[in-house]
Amino acid sequence: MQKFVTAIILAAVLLPDSTAMAANESSTGAAATTILIVFGAVVLSLGALGIAAILWLRGRRWRVAIADERATIDDLMGAAEDLLATAQDGYLIWPRGGDRAAASEKLGRMFRLDPVTIAGIDILEPAFRAEHFVQFRRAVGGLRSDGVAFDLELQSTHGSASIRTRGILAVSGAAVVWFHELAELEALAATSSERLSAVLQDAELMRMLLDQAPFPVWRRGAGLEVTWANKTYCTAVEADFAHVVEQGLELVPGISNDSARGLAREARESGNTQVERRRFVVGGARRTYELIETPLQNGGAAGYAHDVTERDDAAGELARYIDSQNDVFDQLLSGIAIFGADKQLVFCNAAYARIWQLDEDWLTSGPSHGDILERLRDSRQLPEQANFPAYKAAIMSLYTSVIDRQEEQVHLPDGRTLREVTSPHPLGGLLFIFEDVSDRLELERARNTVVAVQQATLDHLFEGVAVFGSDGRLKLFNSGYAKVWNLDAKLLAREPHISEIIELTRPLFQTDITDEEGWLQLKEVIIRGTLGRDTGEHIIRRPDGVVLRHATVPLPDGAMLHSYLDITDTAQLRIQLEGKVGV
Repeated sequence: MQKFVTAIILAAVLLPDSTAMAANESSTGAAATTILIVFGAVVLSLGALGIAAILWLRGRRWRVAIADERATIDDLMGAAEDLLATAQDGYLIWPRGGDRAAASEKLGRMFRLDPVTIAGIDILEPAFRAEHFVQFRRAVGGLRSDGVAFDLELQSTHGSASIRTRGILAVSGAAVVWFHELAELEALAATSSERLSAVLQDAELMRMLLDQAPFPVWRRGAGLEVTWANKTYCTAVEADFAHVVEQGLELVPGISNDSARGLAREARESGNTQVERRRFVVGGARRTYELIETPLQNGGAAGYAHDVTERDDAAGELARYIDSQNDVFDQLLSGIAIFGADKQLVFCNAAYARIWQLDEDWLTSGPSHGDILERLRDSRQLPEQANFPAYKAAIMSLYTSVIDRQEEQVHLPDGRTLREVTSPHPLGGLLFIFEDVSDRLELERARNTVVAVQQATLDHLFEGVAVFGSDGRLKLFNSGYAKVWNLDAKLLAREPHISEIIELTRPLFQTDITDEEGWLQLKEVIIRGTLGRDTGEHIIRRPDGVVLRHATVPLPDGAMLHSYLDITDTAQLRIQLEGKVGV
């Protein structure tokens, strides 16, 4: 093309020079004619050149388009081959009009054969049972000849997993047979069967368990009608199972089915378990039940009823007992306060408000223990504390630390002394008892002073003094008594019995330690004389030479006062004087 265009251009350039040379030999008219002829030739040449260029460009576009279409087809063929290579099933394909089949790599691995050697189905015959393969051969023939699709399951001759075959005719007319191993499906079916059997068995056991439950249990369908109920439910409604399901008998009598299903409807709409309490007659007795309805995923509901009659009766009895107990507490002079596990005031009597000078109306509102402590601090009713928060925290810790009864004395800024008893409450929380012991302590102090003065007075007497109670125990003694009978003062302070004291003084009375019978008789005489209620005075001469003047005085409280005065020197002097007079 380039050479042709170059030639045309050279002709257009050279021809004017030749015409000029001829003009030298001819006329001017002949020269003009020649120029016109040449110009026409040039125009025709240029037109032919344009047409040739257009045809060349269009042919080039066609070649490019054909090359693109061929690349696209090659890509699609490659993608189709990749897709078939990744298929989980093996296949055989007979092109339209062809007798030799092509096998996939998957089919070769399935039958442990080289795919190249699989040209038809005959090579696969040993892998299947004869009667199954005859049917398979007939189906493949019908597919190839008449285009009849089939779907067959072939059993292996070695007892391995079955193979499902499916024959179809492609749009192109090719016959395709797919082979799918059923091992996974069979294993899955076996596993599913076992699981289904286990689920059914568990469901049956659960049904039997619920059927024997001692409380009513039921299940509702999508319309909230009763579709199943246990024996206790049937007994409660006095009907058999078939009648309960057919009639949709509700557990609560005397109300419409719509009202009886209201709780189940609320449970389904809210998606949460609902509980309500109803009292109705069951078996001729009025009982209180808690009805529980739980929504199910299928749109129904399941429920059960719990008999709480005894619990309600016990709660009512407990409430009445607490009320009567509180009435008794209100009559006591000791302040009583009961705080719950949440540290809120549950109960307090009038004496508690009086002792702490608190407003009874405010206490009735149930303030917390901490609030009460804060108010008592503001009114200076608590012992002075350098660190009140620590003091308050220590009291609050009693709720988790007190196990046994605790007792202490609290001295208030106004001079009062309270006896505080803290103990855990049986229903949770703490019980506090406050008793104003200021007067009693004052009396005890006065009594102790009197006793101390009395003891000091007795200890300075020459006589030995002892007081024995009506129970025979030593209630009071002085140092002279311990000295007369050679007894340990610490031992006497333990209030020993008269029989124990006599045994301790046995060496002062008994001369013959082998005479046990004589000692027992003497001991009986001493005990009788000590505990007797007679007033008298007599002389005791002990074997060790000590002479005592013994006096007894009965006291108003049933005790006996004994005094012992050592008159040994006086007795000896009298004996000496009497001896001289006799001489």
